[in-house]
Amino acid sequence: MSGRTDLDLGLTPDVPGTPGLLPLDIERVERVVGHLNFDATTALALRVLTGEPASAGRD
Repeated sequence: MSGRTDLDLGLTPDVPGTPGLLPLDIERVERVVGHLNFDATTALALRVLTGEPASAGRD
């Protein structure tokens, strides 16, 4: 399997708050991951996906 570069995903990383970019909505992550009923997984997903990405301050 190889990566593809010919697909337009419609992501606009230069526009904050657009779909597909971090951070994600807290309530949505809780709902989607919370159904697993494993508190550690939900807590990790919330920490990783809902906070500012580490690269946010880089220019």
